[in-house]
Amino acid sequence: QLPQSNEDSDLIISFPSPPISADVPTGLDVAYLDWYMAKDADGNCRNAPALVIVPETDRRRLASRSLARLLAESEFLPRVRRSGADARRAIDAVRALDEVEGSVGLAGISLGGFVAILCAQLDDGYDNLFIFLAGVDLHHVVINGTRDAAKFRNTFKNMGYDGENLRELLWHIEPLRGASRIDPDRTWLFTGKYDNVIPAKSSDLFASEARLAEDHHIRLPVDHYTGILLLPVVAQRVAREIHSHQC
Repeated sequence: QLPQSNEDSDLIISFPSPPISADVPTGLDVAYLDWYMAKDADGNCRNAPALVIVPETDRRRLASRSLARLLAESEFLPRVRRSGADARRAIDAVRALDEVEGSVGLAGISLGGFVAILCAQLDDGYDNLFIFLAGVDLHHVVINGTRDAAKFRNTFKNMGYDGENLRELLWHIEPLRGASRIDPDRTWLFTGKYDNVIPAKSSDLFASEARLAEDHHIRLPVDHYTGILLLPVVAQRVAREIHSHQC
């Protein structure tokens, strides 16, 4: 029996989080998905394709606070690895739903975008990939990004990570390492022309390494925070691609 969501989603789906170490802290052994059901004109649930979205934030989904809080944690690397493992297992939970019919895609926003890239390059489980306001080369982002990135930079420095040891730390979860394994025909990248948190070099490098066609890299007239204003346009594009690339 699926519990009703306490937020604005329709239901919450839970599934066992895959172990990534011998000791799994209490509360991290179960993963949760907020399910937003596809509905018909009368508001009834209907069978449709699915898209798993790796959020850019903590439970409150506030992009401006997500990386700052995660990077301030001493368990940052295990948390990112767990997020990737949960995203990879989520496809099985989603495909088990009777209402899911057709393709199952993966999307990631900001930090969630980096995690989604990591997930997609490890296996070919998802039918398509949508990346929003993200890219590769985490070290470049932390060193050169403004606003939140500057806060992350200071946080790492206070933790003793600076220069080469910071590069070595981030290399363990660097999505650039396997970006060339991603299928460019089933991948779309949405970036902000004025995004100073995720510099253009980061997103352009991903587009290059993944060999994305020009029409698969959509550059929006937004920064890292005003991108939310164009979500309706982005949602229409994502829905169009999902339905036109059914497996």
